[in-house]
Amino acid sequence: MYEEDGRHREAAEYAERSIRDEGLSPFDGFMPYRIWFKAVKALGDEAEMRRVLEQGIRDFPNMPDFYAEYGVIHYNAERNDEALPYFLQTEEKYNNFEKLNPREFNRFLHKMPIIYSCIADIYAEAGDEAKAAAYREKERKAKQPPKAKKQE
Repeated sequence: MYEEDGRHREAAEYAERSIRDEGLSPFDGFMPYRIWFKAVKALGDEAEMRRVLEQGIRDFPNMPDFYAEYGVIHYNAERNDEALPYFLQTEEKYNNFEKLNPREFNRFLHKMPIIYSCIADIYAEAGDEAKAAAYREKERKAKQPPKAKKQE
C-alpha cells in the first residue's frame, strides 16, 4: 500500500516496526524485511540498505535473497571483489534451500539466472574464462523451465 503510493519512508518505518513488535513466524517475519529493503532501495540509501540486509542475514541466515541483494549493491558499484563472495553465498544458500528450510517454498528460483550471469561477468572480467563459461552454462540451465518430478 505505502510503496504503491510512493511513500517509501513510511513503508520502511512500518516494516521495521512490524519486525520489532510482531513476533512473526519465520516466513512471515521474512516478508517485512523484503518490504523494508525495497522501500530503502527506492530511497537510494545504501547505508540503510546495508543495515536491513545485515539484520536480515543475522535473522534469516539461510535465505538467499539477502546475500543476493548485498552482492548486487557491490556489483552495481563495480566492487566485484566484494560482490563475488555474496553471489557465491547466494548460490550455496539457494542450492541448500530445501534441506535448510524444509517447510518453505523456494521463491528464489527465478532470480538465479541473473546471479549466475553476474558471477560469470565477474570471472570473465578477472580473466578466468573457464569459470565464466561454467557460470554461463548454469545461467542457461537455470533459464529452462523446471522438469516435473516423476511420481512413484
